[in-house]
Amino acid sequence: MAVLEKIRVKFGTFITVIIGVALISFVVDADQVRSWFTSRYDVGAMGGKSISYQDYQKRVDYYSGIQQLRYGTSAMSEEMSEEVRTQAWQDFLQEYVLMPQYKKCGLGISDREMQDLVRGQYISPVLYNDPVFWDENRQFSRAAVLSFVQGIKSDRSGQRRNYWQYVEKRMRDAQMLEKYLSLIGQSHFLNDLQLQFAVNGRNTMADISYTVLPFNPIADTTINVSAAELKAYYKKYARLFEQESARDIEYVAFPIAPSAEDITQTEEEFYKAFEEFKITTDLKQFLAFNSDKSFDDYYYKKDELSAKLDSFAFKATTKDIMPIDIDGYTYTSARIMDIRDMADSVKLRHILLPFSPTKEAANKTADSLIFVLERGANFGYLAREHSRDGTVNSNDGDLGWIKQGDLRSVKNLEDTSFIVPLNKYFKIETNFGVHIAQVTERSAAVKKVKLAIFTKTAEPGRITIHDLFMKANELAAVSGDNYNKFVEFSQEKGYVRVPAYNITESDRNVSVFENAREMVRWVYDAKKHAISETFNLNNNKYFVVAAVTGIREAGIAPLEQVKGEIEIMVRVDKQAERYAQQLKDAMANTTDIHIVAEKLNTTVEQAFGVTFGSPVIRGIGMEPKLVGAVNVAAEQTLSGPVKGMNGVYVFTVDTRETGAAYTADDERMRSNMMYMQNRLFEFLPALEKAAKVKDWRHRYF
Repeated sequence: MAVLEKIRVKFGTFITVIIGVALISFVVDADQVRSWFTSRYDVGAMGGKSISYQDYQKRVDYYSGIQQLRYGTSAMSEEMSEEVRTQAWQDFLQEYVLMPQYKKCGLGISDREMQDLVRGQYISPVLYNDPVFWDENRQFSRAAVLSFVQGIKSDRSGQRRNYWQYVEKRMRDAQMLEKYLSLIGQSHFLNDLQLQFAVNGRNTMADISYTVLPFNPIADTTINVSAAELKAYYKKYARLFEQESARDIEYVAFPIAPSAEDITQTEEEFYKAFEEFKITTDLKQFLAFNSDKSFDDYYYKKDELSAKLDSFAFKATTKDIMPIDIDGYTYTSARIMDIRDMADSVKLRHILLPFSPTKEAANKTADSLIFVLERGANFGYLAREHSRDGTVNSNDGDLGWIKQGDLRSVKNLEDTSFIVPLNKYFKIETNFGVHIAQVTERSAAVKKVKLAIFTKTAEPGRITIHDLFMKANELAAVSGDNYNKFVEFSQEKGYVRVPAYNITESDRNVSVFENAREMVRWVYDAKKHAISETFNLNNNKYFVVAAVTGIREAGIAPLEQVKGEIEIMVRVDKQAERYAQQLKDAMANTTDIHIVAEKLNTTVEQAFGVTFGSPVIRGIGMEPKLVGAVNVAAEQTLSGPVKGMNGVYVFTVDTRETGAAYTADDERMRSNMMYMQNRLFEFLPALEKAAKVKDWRHRYF
């Protein structure tokens, strides 16, 4: 008992909390309790499942690896990173939102069906559009697919197997989605009455005469709207004002551009170095020290360069120097280093021998292999037996068609491939080992030039950047958290305030600024009229100071926010009632639309080809109610009034023609197409809403 008492005294508060949580779990749903403790560290939730940062990051890492396999590099741009994050998120949507629906419908994919998607008559679009399975003409190749699959077993790295599993998953997901959408499409049905009504409507065209009292609710000062009327309209149509979370800002941007002094300094440096450029014999070293563009071994063909460089390069000789070209802040000249006729691409195969046990041993083995190859040995067999390049061994060591720049990691192999005689076996060393290679085909030779391009662009100097930063900081400091001071100081200094509307929490870009996540996070943490510190955006292109001018939370917008919008709607309704009565009075005791127009001091207009198949009337615009009224009105009869979108109408159907060109089959096809198009845009948001999908990735990315 004494021990128990000590536990109660020392850990009483802790035990109380545990008991409290346990009691809450009896009263509140367990998932809700769990969410209180975990949602802070989650990137999302869907289908009653939380998605932790760790689980999401694992899938991001997986798709990052797939991107590296596809493009052969671990370096990823922001666009590629965003694509990877999107793929990872779609993975969870597939698992937690779509798959449960597929199971409910009894959908599945057999092994035979998967085989048909790979080898059958109708290849999966996933496979068909993947560049990994294209030939040298960038067309889908069944042979490339077969070669890739056959090479999986011999690929010791396992990369091919990983990529093929990724492709299979994508094919399966795409096929399941297509089945699901097809199933939804089959649920669409038109009964005979609907079908006949639609066909008659599209086969019938009417010419009408009409007069209209157009809406102008703002200018009509005789219409008054009370607070009670605003509240009543808001209460009745509240769902019309449902909104997503969004923010509005104003910002002042300070472009980080070179000053006049920076431009003058760059110009002087360029012209001084240009004298050396004209006579130097070591262009590679000169460009390394003086040019924004380093030395490039690339041979350009016509139209691969900018217009001015291209014009010079393909008319000049190796003795010529391009006159200095000035484009904005950029100064450019060039010299021709070499001119030659050479292939645009070559077909290359190779055998890679590692430096094992020594470089000398590898070269000795290479010499032996070249000896037997020159005497008729099978290249493909030797590649499979000796080469360490598992990615191409299953294809007899064939690297396929390559262009300049395709083999940057083994540049000396690439360079040699464009000059070595056709079908000659040659040996070359790279960082990967010793290559035994052979060019088996070569495209037609074209004129190409190698250039030394001397170029220099004026950049903002340290003093310029400092001065701009201080201006931005001054605006932020003077404003504090006072929006009025932000406005006043901007006006005093002549700074332009630029608005940006409807910024969502997941936005990556704001106005002209890319990858502005730091700004977006600040906007959502800030209160209305808060003033930011200085942001550095667009890779050091702008300093920006922002002010929050509007905050809209998700849900039904409050009355105060939409009061102005509602007032216009109420004014339109009141004006419509007034106009309808005026038109009714004018229609009394007459069937002549011209008399109605004369009474109201309006004109009679005509519209031709009004059909129930289109809500748009030529010369008027979108008026579905008027179209519907015309469709059922008798000919040569004064009809109306009709409250439309642009005004209140009275009309007469002058003539009506009925044809038979549009058939029931046409309507079925049109209706099914429209239905499927709408489902494509609507079904996933509807499923996400039902699964209570929450996306909090913006917290981390």
